[in-house]
This record gives sequence, structure tokens and C-alpha cells, in this order.
Amino acid sequence: MADGNISGGPNPSKRSRDASPEEDDHAYEGVGEESQVSTFSIDDEISCGICLGVLESPYTVIPCLHTFDKNCLIGWWQRNDTCPLCKTRATAGRHSFQLQAIVNHYDSKRPPHKRARADEAAGVGQGQGREEKAEIYPFGVAPPVNQLPDQNEEDEDEGDMDDFAEDEDEEDIDDGDLFQLLVGGRIVFPCGACRPGHHSGYTCPAPIPEPTDAIKDSETQDYLNGRRLIAEPQRGDRRIPFEEGLHNLPGMDHLFTDELKREINRACEQHIACTRCSSYIPLDWPGRAQSICKGCGSATCEAFDQVGCPWGVVNRFLTSFNGKTPT
Repeated sequence: MADGNISGGPNPSKRSRDASPEEDDHAYEGVGEESQVSTFSIDDEISCGICLGVLESPYTVIPCLHTFDKNCLIGWWQRNDTCPLCKTRATAGRHSFQLQAIVNHYDSKRPPHKRARADEAAGVGQGQGREEKAEIYPFGVAPPVNQLPDQNEEDEDEGDMDDFAEDEDEEDIDDGDLFQLLVGGRIVFPCGACRPGHHSGYTCPAPIPEPTDAIKDSETQDYLNGRRLIAEPQRGDRRIPFEEGLHNLPGMDHLFTDELKREINRACEQHIACTRCSSYIPLDWPGRAQSICKGCGSATCEAFDQVGCPWGVVNRFLTSFNGKTPT
């Protein structure tokens, strides 16, 4: 009979008889420390660039591919249509399943840094997973589909075009300008000094006229298909370039008289747009020397805005117009 103690060598999967319990404890401590260091270092790679916390539901911005937490991105896109980091105009945000798997894997390895997942856990098993992971859009409005169908697809779908045109969910396809998603649409709104009360004490001698309710109502329907109301841009919201203003577009005679168009254009000639955030700045305000470069003519609202250019503060990788880094 074969001796049960005879073998080709020690089993590597078992602890050596000569090993002491103290040595085992030191070995496990080393593994724990290495795992903790790895976990902390990867936190930097799976952190949200907006809240700086560990990603809970990672969403990637299209087309720049920067990733942020879903709730943070939704909050940013309530007033902007750009990537919070690089300011590229965004078209959508898609759930990053690959990064989500990494986040879930390391979530159990970093107890001190675990974030509450009550809302995610509540959706498990209730049929909410697909809805929670759906694409999100700036201002909650999907961009238009500008791709032309293949000839074969066009032949197959020709009979369904009438139904497709009547689909309210796809009515934004006919709006070629919807992708810009400006809060104020294509309306040129007054600057901060066009009304009395600017912190500098300056008031524009040729203020930009206030848009009428008829103009705003028309732009709400034409620009956003009534999905949300046109509103005056606030601090940090992008504005339409003067030359692309609604009053300069053809077919707007029912909203703008020739006299009103001339008045708006005269006022626009007395303003310049911030190179970063596109807010309007009066050309002749007392801080002109701090706002407009004598060499290239570029402008910044760093001095005109009471707390500095909002995009200069949000994006710390940009340097301010005068060469100083925002603090």
C-alpha cells in the first residue's frame, strides 16, 4: 500500500508547518497595506471632476469623452451645454459600463470612501436599471438627428415617413439650430451694464434693447420647439454672437422693425464678447484697458464681472487674460 505521507513535495497551497503564526500575521498585513495603497491611488482615476468625489454613476460626455458623475453632469447641464472640463459643446452623456464595473469592483475595497448607493440599490430588480442608465442631454433635450439614411433603408422606411413626421418625440429633428441649446436662444440680451446698477457704476449710453415677450415666445417655439422657455442668460451662460443674433436672420420682419434692427446693431457695435464665456462687455466702460487686448483685440470679462470670468474660475487649467492664474 502506498504511504499517505509520501508525495512529490510540499503542497504550495498550504502553510508550512515551520511557519509561525506571527509570520502569517505580518504577511497578511503586507497584503492589506498594498491593497489599500492601490485602492487609494485608483481613487484619483475614478473621481468626478465636478464634485471631486469617487464616481457613483460614471457618464461620459460625447464627443470629448471626459467622464463625470451622472448627478453632477445633470446639474451642470441645467444651465450649460458644454463639457465641464474642456468646454467642448456636448451632444449627449452616455453611461460608461466599463468604468462602472471598475467602480463597483473597488467599492468594496475602500470602506472609508464608500458612497451611499441607496438610490441605485432601490432600482435593482424593479425594472429601473435601463431607465437609470439611459443617455442624458444638455438642458434635457436630445440633439437633432442629422444623418441621412442609406438608400436601402430609405426604400424600406418610405411607407413610415408620415408616421415618423407626426411623432412628437422626434419633432426636434426639423430644428437645425437646436444643437446649440443656448439658454437665451439666438436673442441678443442686454449686458450687465445696459441697465442701471452695475457694480462698476457704469451704465451703457447705448443699451441693448430689451427683447419683447413676443420675441421670446417666438424663439421658444422656433429654437426649442417649446421644450422649455427661453430665458435671459445668467452669469456663466453662453450668449449668441452679435452677428448671429435673431434680429439679423432672414424672415424676422414680423418681430423686428427696421428701426429696431438698426437700434440693436448700433448697441452691439458698442459691445464686445468675452473670449471665454461669451458674455457681453461695453467697449467704453472705465475698465476697457483691463478687458481688451491692444495687440489682438481679444476680450475678457475678468474685470467687468464682479468676481471674475466664470469660465476662468470653473476651469483652473485656463489662465486669466492678464496672465494671472485665478485663485
